[in-house]
Amino acid sequence: MELERRDKVEILMMKYESHSADLRNRTEYDYKLISGYVTLSIVVGAWIAKSPLSAIAIKIGFYALMVALAFFVIQLLKSNQKRREVVIDTIRNVNKALGFYEAGVYHDGVINPGPSGQKHMLWLRWQVAIIILILFAQFVLVFWGVGA
Repeated sequence: MELERRDKVEILMMKYESHSADLRNRTEYDYKLISGYVTLSIVVGAWIAKSPLSAIAIKIGFYALMVALAFFVIQLLKSNQKRREVVIDTIRNVNKALGFYEAGVYHDGVINPGPSGQKHMLWLRWQVAIIILILFAQFVLVFWGVGA
């Protein structure tokens, strides 16, 4: 069964719209995840500053729990980043199929720069850096404490 051009364009547009929405949802998920982690870390830091941990076993156990939470958050962010890259590649394929990278299809210039000219920000390394800095701050707070 051969599809008409109109049907092909409609299918591509549905794909584009669904993947654009997916990309927005993934970005929102990342922001909520990292914001939640930072908020929890600030609350925990404030609690430790007010009530320092005394026994070394409690300090080690508490810090191990915070490292495990950080590892879990990083794994969620990494998984989301992998899916994000697939979504971006699909959007680029749709753009190519619609002729957005070719001059003269819609007007004299191109609608979008070619895939080599497009860059997408990989937030993962910055999110991981933030988490590592927070873990370091917690380490200092737990083991050398403020007012301990």
